[in-house]
Amino acid sequence: MNLNRVIIVGHLVAKPELKTLPSGAIVSNFRIASNRTWKDAKNNNEKREEVCFIDVAAFDKRATFANQWFEKGNQILVEGRLKQDRWKTTAGETRTKHSIVADSLGFVDPATKRQSAVPVDDTAVTTPSTETTASDAAPLPAAPASPKPSVNVERSLVAAGVTTDDDLPF
Repeated sequence: MNLNRVIIVGHLVAKPELKTLPSGAIVSNFRIASNRTWKDAKNNNEKREEVCFIDVAAFDKRATFANQWFEKGNQILVEGRLKQDRWKTTAGETRTKHSIVADSLGFVDPATKRQSAVPVDDTAVTTPSTETTASDAAPLPAAPASPKPSVNVERSLVAAGVTTDDDLPF
């Protein structure tokens, strides 16, 4: 059995770029930054951090969703598959690049009050709603009351052998 499934949380590095392919398909390309922190036992438990930048491609309704709602700095969850591109340079060297093709997108940061987003996958629908507060002159879309992972995320976790919260690495 092979499993090519990626679930990652990170912050958007820039606003997504929306393009229409010659085939008519819509694609949104964006990059997220995912941080990892740890204490370095070899250096007096000094706190260390590394950042991993990941390119993501979302197609069709997910592309439209990303372009409409995602802004630089938003913390998002991406679920999808890992893709490897290979090409040859003019010097004849083979190059490779990994990226994620998104099957599902959603917001993680509950403090994001500009949007109400149900994770977008093959079965979910995005439903913006509005909420007016005393400090706002114009209505703003409300944040979800309690973000729930998509059904695909739950299936992926079960397929990966994660059955309880105690099995999660965070």
